[in-house]
Amino acid sequence: MTIFHGIKNMPQGLRRICAVQFFVWIAWFTVLLYITSWVGENVFGGDPSAPEGSEGLDLFEDGVRFGALGLMLSAGVSMGCSAVFPWITSKLGIKVVFSACQMLLGLILILPLWINSRPGALVLIALGGIPWTAVIIFPFTIVAMSVAEEESGLYLGVLNIFVVLPQIVVSFCIGELINVFGKNLAVGLAVGGIAAFLSAAMVWFLILKEEPKILVIGGRH
Repeated sequence: MTIFHGIKNMPQGLRRICAVQFFVWIAWFTVLLYITSWVGENVFGGDPSAPEGSEGLDLFEDGVRFGALGLMLSAGVSMGCSAVFPWITSKLGIKVVFSACQMLLGLILILPLWINSRPGALVLIALGGIPWTAVIIFPFTIVAMSVAEEESGLYLGVLNIFVVLPQIVVSFCIGELINVFGKNLAVGLAVGGIAAFLSAAMVWFLILKEEPKILVIGGRH
């Protein structure tokens, strides 16, 4: 009840970051649900409903493992980005970096409509580590900048509600849309790409009270 009261009474600036968070996570839940299956079906040509021991099922499982390799590379990219993002953000500002990362995520999710090669799939998934770093850092940083310290716990809880709601939307809606388009998983990813582009535009309307003082390794605050 406290969290829902916080949603009702939160300041305008927090409403905007919650709106961004909503569309950001629509995009990311399409990744989490469909990206490895897309590799298995669209890239490797497998069939998850094929009989056990059949070529179609073997191809699908090989594709899922290949997609998991891409996710491992994505984690490595994210680790590297986490080391340089403080410096980049101190030079360009949160809005520029956050919006650019969401634009990149949109491209990553739209391109599967045309890219079906194994190297292309691996590169797309690995590049996802860049926007993943942004979504883990910036929304929570912006909330911490925008509220008093004693309210930060409440409003971080509110922000997490706007991670849960997109999961419900994707679970109930995107699957049906994929069925309409012949069970083409690339369509589901493309919907996530559109959501990412929307969030990239909405970032520019965020209200930032002040740019945070970010520690740069080897430098100063």
